[in-house]
Amino acid sequence: MIFDQHMKDLKRKLKELNGTKKDTESIMRKELQPRKKLKAEVQIWLENVERLNGEVQDLDDRIGESSALTRGFHTEDVSKITKEVEELIIQHGKFHGGLVVDNPQWIGQVLSTISLSGEAVKACVKEIWQCLMDDGVRKIGVWGMGGVGKTSMMKVINNQLLKETGKFEIVIWITVSKEVSIVKLQKDIARRIGVEFSGDEDETTRAGMIFETLSQKGRFVMILDDLWEKEVGGLKKLEILKGRFYDWHNLNMYLQACHGREEPRQYIISVGDVLWHAVGKEVRKDIVVCGGNIYSYQIMLPRGIKGLRIWDCNVDCIEEYPLFSRFILSSIGSFSYLKFLHMYDCGNMRKLFSPDCVPLNLQEFRVIRCEQVEEIIASEVEESRNGYHGISSSTIKDIEVVFSTGIEVLIFLNLIMCHHLHLHMHLHLVENLNEITNGVLSRLCRLQYLVVGETLINGKEVGGLKKLEILKGRF
Repeated sequence: MIFDQHMKDLKRKLKELNGTKKDTESIMRKELQPRKKLKAEVQIWLENVERLNGEVQDLDDRIGESSALTRGFHTEDVSKITKEVEELIIQHGKFHGGLVVDNPQWIGQVLSTISLSGEAVKACVKEIWQCLMDDGVRKIGVWGMGGVGKTSMMKVINNQLLKETGKFEIVIWITVSKEVSIVKLQKDIARRIGVEFSGDEDETTRAGMIFETLSQKGRFVMILDDLWEKEVGGLKKLEILKGRFYDWHNLNMYLQACHGREEPRQYIISVGDVLWHAVGKEVRKDIVVCGGNIYSYQIMLPRGIKGLRIWDCNVDCIEEYPLFSRFILSSIGSFSYLKFLHMYDCGNMRKLFSPDCVPLNLQEFRVIRCEQVEEIIASEVEESRNGYHGISSSTIKDIEVVFSTGIEVLIFLNLIMCHHLHLHMHLHLVENLNEITNGVLSRLCRLQYLVVGETLINGKEVGGLKKLEILKGRF
């Protein structure tokens, strides 16, 4: 009975201590402002409270596993921990003059900000913050047109970092001018952290002095605002880029900034409102676009792209031009390395490829619920009108073509390049074919122009295509 009373006393006093800890943390949140840090004695006190909570839990577990005869063996442990709890309660009463002191290591400046509006902007700030909280991230680039709010977003990030005193001791904001030089940039950084140059140092020595000081002061964030394309090019080449752009225009700006430079060996790029996605081992360069409008004149793709997936987008093309045409892609060359092209739920998309702009290494092509698609490869009528050249000498081999609901409006289907054609219906593989399976053509009730080359087709099915005007193939 005496032992049980001692345990009750211990838990009562521990509850009192934890209540004091909770009040202390509430006061601490109010007092921990920029340029302040916890007093060392307060930090140690909080750590000791956490330690005693763990020891009491461990003791309680050991007592629970003991028999009635052996419970008394823990009396000394109970007394020892009770005494420590009492000492911490008394120690807290000796905290005079507040819980924090000035932090001489702290460097940073709160900046004036404006209220951010728009879900896309807020989502961008959230994503930047998540990257900053990730210890594996060392550099972050924020690209976009002038006036879209990049500086405003980073000011919000700057001020938020100053409140998160447990993560970074130094937050440096540098506004980079168009006439920036490495010397000027080094001097600006040195001035912020209290480093003085004699004037005789070279670029490497100055960089070493800055890095040494920053390392001694603690973890730091450096924000370089208004950094232009030329300066971006001086950054170390990325091996792997995993990035997200909120529209295709911003992606284009990044690609233009990288034009003529060596691109990352691997990248996974998301455009629009899309979560990070799983990519197969064979796909090393992949872009996913989700939501929003796509204008054919703004399409720019990285060199050597392997996978392109477009979901739930509205395509705004000039009527006579396909989505992918040499006219559109002339600035970046062909995308012949493309292996995977998936189109899901894309509205107002009538033509996909011009005959001279077809990804000849395509292995998997999916068109699903794109209800207005009329031509996969633009017809010969369009070729002659727009000066396109045919590609009769080119072939796409081992292509997997997936047709699903919503392609009944298709009026032009060119399979002449597909010597080894695989057809899916409703995402279910039928078989590896050298002929078109019965039931496929009959669904294309508005088909007007069909070129199949050496691919075998069923004459009865062709007879059911009431709108068919031109057929090139064999039966």
